[in-house]
Amino acid sequence: MCCIRQQDPSVSFEITKLAADNQDKVCGIDLAGDEFGFPGNPHVNAFILAERAGLRRTVHAGEAAGSDRIQEAIDVLHAERIGHGVRVVENPRLMSLLKDKAVALEVCPQSNVQTRAVDSLEAHPIDNLLKRGLRVTVNTDGRTLSATSCTREFQNLFRHKGWTLDEFWQCQFHAISAAFVSRDIRRLLEARIQRASKGERPNE
Repeated sequence: MCCIRQQDPSVSFEITKLAADNQDKVCGIDLAGDEFGFPGNPHVNAFILAERAGLRRTVHAGEAAGSDRIQEAIDVLHAERIGHGVRVVENPRLMSLLKDKAVALEVCPQSNVQTRAVDSLEAHPIDNLLKRGLRVTVNTDGRTLSATSCTREFQNLFRHKGWTLDEFWQCQFHAISAAFVSRDIRRLLEARIQRASKGERPNE
């Protein structure tokens, strides 16, 4: 379930309570919205509740605003995943922290160009993030809003960044390891992707 930065923090707390009471239907919470004008720390009580309840946590940060929003998401909100996060390249120490903590980055290349977080796909830092050992995943940010799909995102990375199957499979394994799913489902997905990466037909 998604909390919005520009909403009153009490709304985020109520959303998180609802999520905590319905964990058979909800796996975690997100904080999205205007990161440039609205810091995340006012919503800390919602994220404390989420962590205590065993809910998984992701925060949109480091797209419209700088790397300080990513730092806040990690230090204050204890985010396990960062939506976008491309501005982390401004802070090498923070890049190392994300790597050490295995925080996943939900990178959305097409959306990052559309929102002018980056100048172009060619200039996108996703290569640097991946080479630095960060847990990079490739996402759409919203299929309808960005008029894209995960397939198209990877096609664009092939055309504009020279990506190969090596990068594709690396990001797919990152996505599985960062997924908010049970261990059994994760093992199942890992096995299927492992077979597919070897050219074998995945078992249903």
